Amino acid sequence: MKYKHLVILIIICFVLLLVSCVNPQDTSNGTYDNETSTPDISGDISDNNSNERIELVLGGVWIPEDVHFAVATFNRESKTYQIVIYDYEASGFQDGVQRLQLELITGKGPDIIYDQYGTLTNTDLLLNLYDFIDMDQDLNRSDFFPNMLKVLESPSGKLPLIANCFSIFTMIGTKTAVEHIQTWTPSALLSLVEDSNHLIDPLGPQLTGKVFVMLMLSYAGPEYIDWQNHESNLNSESFINLLNASRLLPEPKSEEDIISSEPLGDPMVLMAHGKQLLDLTNIGLYSYQIFSDIVGDIVALGIPTTTGGAHILEQHWLMGINANTKYADGAWEFLREFLLPTAQLDPWMLFPFPLRIDLYDELITELMIPHMEEDASGNMVEIPWEIELRDENGDIITFNVYSLTDASAMKMRNIVESAEILVRRIHRMGLWDLLEGDLDSFFDENRSAEDTARVMQSRVQIYLSERS
Repeated sequence: MKYKHLVILIIICFVLLLVSCVNPQDTSNGTYDNETSTPDISGDISDNNSNERIELVLGGVWIPEDVHFAVATFNRESKTYQIVIYDYEASGFQDGVQRLQLELITGKGPDIIYDQYGTLTNTDLLLNLYDFIDMDQDLNRSDFFPNMLKVLESPSGKLPLIANCFSIFTMIGTKTAVEHIQTWTPSALLSLVEDSNHLIDPLGPQLTGKVFVMLMLSYAGPEYIDWQNHESNLNSESFINLLNASRLLPEPKSEEDIISSEPLGDPMVLMAHGKQLLDLTNIGLYSYQIFSDIVGDIVALGIPTTTGGAHILEQHWLMGINANTKYADGAWEFLREFLLPTAQLDPWMLFPFPLRIDLYDELITELMIPHMEEDASGNMVEIPWEIELRDENGDIITFNVYSLTDASAMKMRNIVESAEILVRRIHRMGLWDLLEGDLDSFFDENRSAEDTARVMQSRVQIYLSERS
């Protein structure tokens, strides 16, 4: 039964982005404050005298329940500090982000900042967490994957935010379909899609051209939108090739078509049956093994960029410390709990990946242990997990998946250590509504790829300049 539950979790992981790695055991004693008034960090909330604890404020937009649980756990255990939560979501995501940033600029705001999408990575409004790590006797920079820290650094090399886990996005293709590609660029993607002659779905029947472009704008980092330097790079051959490739993807379905259509097959089954060329996926620790067992020889290409394929990172639980707080030590006491070797990570949570290298190695070791049983002849044999997936006709097919192999573990490690671009989800940055009309005109064939790139370049550059 344990393995069946694991299998269900794996399949869900391909569709849903999990929010957290922490697995607290109790949710009581949490404090939540969603008032619209500005949180006070002046130090007058509570004095550290008598039996009173100093009150810290943790603030952000759309703070998930897992953070509430972690705060509740901290509040039960800390004898010096107590954290209250202040969520800016009441005025909407964008307005909440701008209000939080304005308060930080004016020297106010929460002590601890929750910044899910890394909007504050290129500011000096937060303290440098490297200073805290370097002074902490229980932590060292070498405890963590260096590339995971690097993507969160500010232009000056400081670390304003950190998280204890991350996800990886990449493109996977069958070896026979992509082994001829020397450099995985938007031009190579366009050629690959054109050569498919529409006999198969390039990226699956569910991924439309417009959604694909929006995802690439979120995933490809400075290739198209350089958030740190506030520069738009959309008026480029790279983006034009991407637009032309996206036009060959499936048309958006109407609501009636979605309701009446047959069940869509799983990407792994479609690839195994030659019905799908590539899969843009959020890959997990065990995902590579599952793909290999079901599809056969595969290659993790990454996202196409002008310099070659790049695997994309998305950190979870991004938090930092307000540069103006009087209680930096208290804020660090809370944050460090998620960075220690004792951080509570669910051993069967296949992704996100832990930021700590030792915890990553522990999970890999766990997944390489085969489930052995005695057969009728008295021999010990590995019992595979059975996974039920739908094919292109909606029929259920059962596949056997075995424990993680050395080869898959090595390939996953290479993917993890080479990931170098941080996701910037443009629908959370306010760009989806700004660009959707331009893409609709392009896909309705009312505008060329070149004209679309020029218009989008102008819109995004104005947007970035206004926020620089």
